[in-house]
Amino acid sequence: MTALVLSTTSSKLVGLPAVPWLSNPTAAVAGIVLANGWEWFPFVMLVALAGLQSIPQELTDAAMVDGASSWQLFWRVTLPLLMPIVIVVVLIRAIEDLKLFDIIMSQPEEDLGSRRRR
Repeated sequence: MTALVLSTTSSKLVGLPAVPWLSNPTAAVAGIVLANGWEWFPFVMLVALAGLQSIPQELTDAAMVDGASSWQLFWRVTLPLLMPIVIVVVLIRAIEDLKLFDIIMSQPEEDLGSRRRR
């Protein structure tokens, strides 16, 4: 909530019109998506970095010796080895997003815009 107040205040200081984050349904959804992505981005990147660092260098070297291009190296070596990690991250994110859904839907219509359907 503090970020929304700061963004509204800072936009007024620059001379831009204030964005009605919670009264416009489209802006409310965009604000929730941005805040949720901002919250979870470091976790996803750390898990992806750990997955990339867990790939043995020997597999990459062997593919390069066999003549694989960097594109083939990514699609045929790196991505298949990262798929279990990607699946776990997607499942964790889906569970957390579903936990956020009921909080949003339980808000009064005045808080998230009047065009929301029940």
